[in-house]
Amino acid sequence: MLNKVELAKIIDKKLPKKTLAVTELLEDLIEIEKQYEKSLIKARVCIEKEWEVLTQLISIEDIKTLLGSDDINEVDINEVSIILLHILNTYNSVVLNEKIKVNSQFVNSSDLKKVIDVADKAQTIISASNNSK
Repeated sequence: MLNKVELAKIIDKKLPKKTLAVTELLEDLIEIEKQYEKSLIKARVCIEKEWEVLTQLISIEDIKTLLGSDDINEVDINEVSIILLHILNTYNSVVLNEKIKVNSQFVNSSDLKKVIDVADKAQTIISASNNSK
């Protein structure tokens, strides 16, 4: 059974930085998974690609810790997919979290408040103009 506590520790501390090579590796995996979803390739090809990516991103020792084995024929393939899903989410969340932070700063900025005040004043003028007709 997948050790999710260890998974979080490994992903947080041992995952390599997202370089161009890692990005290309993940893109290749996603492309293979899309082909599998369209029934263009067999499950084994997809599973072997997932295993390849996993072994390139996480050490064999850590794979044994997470899955109980480093043999693709002995591990639960669903757990391999779950680990990769966590890895993808971890890589993608870095930029997403930064975007959220930047957007929230914009929303809280005084410039935005000024724009809202101008819009409110314009609405008041429009309303007053419509009422006087």
